Amino acid sequence: MKKTFIILLSGFLISCGGGPSSKLPQTVRTSEEAKKLMLGKTWQVVDLGTSSSTLTTTVNGKKTETPNILFLSDSSKGMDEFTKKELTQRKGVKFEMGSDGNGKAYIDGSHMFGKQFFNIFESKGGVQLDYKVDSAMTGNFGMMYEMIITYRIIGVDEYHLLLETSQTINGQKLIYLMENTK
Repeated sequence: MKKTFIILLSGFLISCGGGPSSKLPQTVRTSEEAKKLMLGKTWQVVDLGTSSSTLTTTVNGKKTETPNILFLSDSSKGMDEFTKKELTQRKGVKFEMGSDGNGKAYIDGSHMFGKQFFNIFESKGGVQLDYKVDSAMTGNFGMMYEMIITYRIIGVDEYHLLLETSQTINGQKLIYLMENTK
C-alpha cells in the first residue's frame, strides 16, 4: 500500500508541473537533428532566465549537461530586482529562419539589416547556432561590417527552443526560451 501511494504521488507531482520547466525541450544531439527542427520556422522569446550551474546526466554512456535555470516568469523563487529588469529589457528577440539558413533577426528591439544567415553546427560545447550579419546596420549600433552571435542550443523540439547566450547578468548565463510562431 505504501509503495502504491508513493508511485501515485510521484505521478501526480510530475503531471502537475506547470511553469516554464514543463515546456523545456529535449537536448539535441546532432546539428542535423537541430536543423530539421529549427530551420524554416520563426522563433520568438517567450521567457528569459539565468543559469549559474549545470546538472550533468549520463544516458547510454553519453554525458549531457543541462543548465539549472531560474526563469523570469518564475522569479518569485528568488530573483533580484536588477536581474528582473535586465531580463525584461531583452524580451524582443525574434529569429525568422529560412529552410536554407537565410533569415532575419530582431535582437533587443533592433531590426538587423544586411545579409543574415543562421548556421547550426557541432563543437566541443555541443550543438551551436551562429547568427551572422554582413554589413549590418541597427538603430542602436550604427554601421557594422560583420557581426556573429553564437548561442549554445540546450534543447529544441517542434514548438520550443532553449538557447544559452554568451551574455551574463550578475555572473549568470542568459537563457532564451523561444516558441515557434509559424
